[in-house]
Amino acid sequence: MLKSTISELKDILHEIQRRNIDLNEKIHNPFDFKKREQSYYSRLLGSQIRKVKVSLAEGLLYGKAKHRESLDEIKQNIEMIEQKIKLNDLLEATSLVSNIKDIPNIKVEKPLFETKSFFLPHVPREVYYEIKSNFDEITICFENRCYRAATILCGKILEIALHRKYFEVTGKDMLEKAPSIGLGNMLVRLKESGVIIEPGLSNQIHIINQLRISSVHKKTTHFVPSRAQCQASILYTLDALKKLFR
Repeated sequence: MLKSTISELKDILHEIQRRNIDLNEKIHNPFDFKKREQSYYSRLLGSQIRKVKVSLAEGLLYGKAKHRESLDEIKQNIEMIEQKIKLNDLLEATSLVSNIKDIPNIKVEKPLFETKSFFLPHVPREVYYEIKSNFDEITICFENRCYRAATILCGKILEIALHRKYFEVTGKDMLEKAPSIGLGNMLVRLKESGVIIEPGLSNQIHIINQLRISSVHKKTTHFVPSRAQCQASILYTLDALKKLFR
């Protein structure tokens, strides 16, 4: 996959040079053939670079450790090629692509569930960046099989969301009055404040909280969430955000 995408990138660069296309030339008439040709090859080149990056990312993420050094080197070359293309130095970009040798033949073994299926729903602007940073870390942990860390972060996101919801409803900041209050007690406070918490949401938050507690605290038996449990925690967390802020 990686070898073929790099080969196709080289072919596209050669074709752009053969046709003598200047990707940075200002052509104001959108119906001009030269403009259409320029736009087509610009999009084609951008799309192919993205394909190379995806192949590289998959190789680094799911490939064998012995290929990492080669892939890191190729990644650096692709970044340099991108810079040359932005400068319209296609000759140098083509030369750099041609110099990429010993491309590893990687057998990518993807997990059954990919993080591309995780989408952060709408959340209040005031807590967006805090939730987003935790969410980004969750996807990294999940991709790298750090299921306990991902599950703990799910609890963190719910904690942020419940505190924000309570503040929106009451104008009171529970982080000042009771910073160590648990998720279960936060749900009780929300219900007492008139927020309708459907049973399904309560159950989801309870499951995530139990997995988080088991992952954090010392128990008589060592607990590590399975991939399926972690996946469920992430999906339940995202669904809880939808229900809290819809």
